[in-house]
Amino acid sequence: MKATFEHVNSQSADSSFYTYWLKQSHFPFIWHYHPELELTYIHKGKGTRLVGDHVEAFEEGDLVFLGSNLPHTWASEAEFKGEAEVIGIQFKEAIISGELQQFPEFKSIQQLLKVSHRGIQFNGAIVQNIAQQLQGIVHLEGMAKLTSLWNILDTLAKSKDVRFLASEIYVPTLGRNNEQRIDKALQHIHDHFLEPISLEKMAKVTNMTITSFCRFFKKMTGKSFSDYLNDLRIGRACKLLIETNLSISETGFKSGFNSTTHFNRMFLRKKGIAPSVYRSGSRARQRG
Repeated sequence: MKATFEHVNSQSADSSFYTYWLKQSHFPFIWHYHPELELTYIHKGKGTRLVGDHVEAFEEGDLVFLGSNLPHTWASEAEFKGEAEVIGIQFKEAIISGELQQFPEFKSIQQLLKVSHRGIQFNGAIVQNIAQQLQGIVHLEGMAKLTSLWNILDTLAKSKDVRFLASEIYVPTLGRNNEQRIDKALQHIHDHFLEPISLEKMAKVTNMTITSFCRFFKKMTGKSFSDYLNDLRIGRACKLLIETNLSISETGFKSGFNSTTHFNRMFLRKKGIAPSVYRSGSRARQRG
């Protein structure tokens, strides 16, 4: 079913930036980018987050700041049932321009904007703080709204519990044709990553030769097709290990791996520990 978006607040002639609170049945896969910087908070929902060449699972409380023209999407899994809500802000770097750049009060924010090109995930106590501010800003107007944005950015800029998402070497290859082609490729992968997906199939989906597709995919995502596919499957496996009592072998098969040996080897490579250790460690943290 197509997601229905609800705009709680929207940009107007009286506002220099855009705030939103979207409520929908799920997060659709829409691989996109835009010149505006964006702060996104997942109020409800879970699935897979893609930012540049970074892929991982997300859940409620996910707080991410994205730089200008950084490709991204949050997407629910096909079987997701529940509510999906996201609160966010989109604004241009000009939100701090001219003489404002000379004010020492804005220096920490300027530094935050400079390092946002890789995407930044925030963790710890700051998440709830920012979530409350975001829920409030969508209802503000005028100068109160603008100063609230500056306060949010200043709080983020001073946080130490952060993690960069896209790799240092990732450089997006922008352009309308590239965007449409990689969107089609990633959409197919996202819809079918639990099934066998061959390079021949991906070349056909993108109307390219296998060699051209491999080169194109690596250039656009910073990862090989197989590496990207395995990231999605390991993300799915992590979710199953935490939320179900499936055996290790069943978890591997339900995550798209055709053998337990391959699953164990790939999990160790991606996570640095065995699936069984990951499960026991995650459950110990939940009990604690």
